[in-house]
Amino acid sequence: MWNSLALASLLLLAPAEVTIESLDGSRTTGQLISLSGDILTVESSDGPVEIPFQQLLTVQPITPPDPLPAEASSWIELLDGSLLEATAVEIKEGTLEATIRSGARVSIKTRNIRHTRLVELDPEKLADFQQITKAEAEGDVLIIRRPSGALDELEGIVHSLDDTILVFEFDDEKIQVERTKIAGIRYFQAGSRKLPEPRCLVSLAGNVTLFAATLELAEQQLTVTCSAGPKVTIPLDHLVKLDFSAGNLVYLSDLEPETIKWTPYLSTGKVNERLTRLYRPRRDRTLSGKALVLSNQSFPKGLAIHSRTEMTYRLTDEFQVFQSLVGIDPALGENGDVDLVVIGNGKQLFRKKITGKDEAIELKIDVRGVSRLTILVDFGEQLDIGDHLLLCNARLTK
Repeated sequence: MWNSLALASLLLLAPAEVTIESLDGSRTTGQLISLSGDILTVESSDGPVEIPFQQLLTVQPITPPDPLPAEASSWIELLDGSLLEATAVEIKEGTLEATIRSGARVSIKTRNIRHTRLVELDPEKLADFQQITKAEAEGDVLIIRRPSGALDELEGIVHSLDDTILVFEFDDEKIQVERTKIAGIRYFQAGSRKLPEPRCLVSLAGNVTLFAATLELAEQQLTVTCSAGPKVTIPLDHLVKLDFSAGNLVYLSDLEPETIKWTPYLSTGKVNERLTRLYRPRRDRTLSGKALVLSNQSFPKGLAIHSRTEMTYRLTDEFQVFQSLVGIDPALGENGDVDLVVIGNGKQLFRKKITGKDEAIELKIDVRGVSRLTILVDFGEQLDIGDHLLLCNARLTK
């Protein structure tokens, strides 16, 4: 018969229940069994399902992790953009040892770190700190807090850091600086380096975000190897989200169009610049500045476009499909009447009349081989009244 300790151990090792969203919009729910190579395996109600990483959008636990009680005292940014909040850090022989808020220990070569902040800063001082960390430097930069609260900088070499003292080489002389006087450290990087492309963005309890080059799952412990090098191992129940969108798709609202041309319904010549700004496409918001909503669902990403607008994007060979949920902004009721045309390399790929009376439609267009993608929102049959077309979750998948 199971005793209480054995039962508790069994429950701790039980696979996590997750919801998986794929690039094609399908969802799978089940127990996360493995992350191996480029394959995710989940035990669904229909049996085991294997999904290649390149087909994934997000993976999220059904039960979110509990908040971590430990408070951060240090903030670390890696070269790849990964962010870690730590309760303790020390430096010795070019390696930073950090205890992150989950309690896990992480070893990071300082050459893989952009900067470490060691104190809380108000917004004004935080802006000063960020400005210092972005400036050119020929050595490590020690960021010091003056008694007035102002931040100052000193260029040299960081040798070590413990709970009380930082050893810093300045003008060929090693000096000891009290840790309480240090706002942070910006680490010297010798030349530019090409880092491995991340497979996904990993969000963990304790405000940790990691750009993962590889993922491994063993005994309900998730090991993330960051693109910048270090490995972070945490219990799977600390997982907030695996976001594969960075490696598998690009949102149209994050791309800069090659050209944008808006034409008013009534034009007498040169278009007024003020009107052009007023009717320009909006990124991730409606034309009235509100959240994007279609089919009673809210979307954080997308475009809002007024007729008549033509937008052209330059694409690379890696993109295969353009997808979006498309419809007139429901806030306008039954108003709105446009012709949506999608053109690839000068060839029409899609054309449809869309009105405020219609249900939103799922757009899925093959864009393999397309180097220039044009989206035209043309006038319909009701002048340009209510012509607020939403392209929700508009994305290019690889």
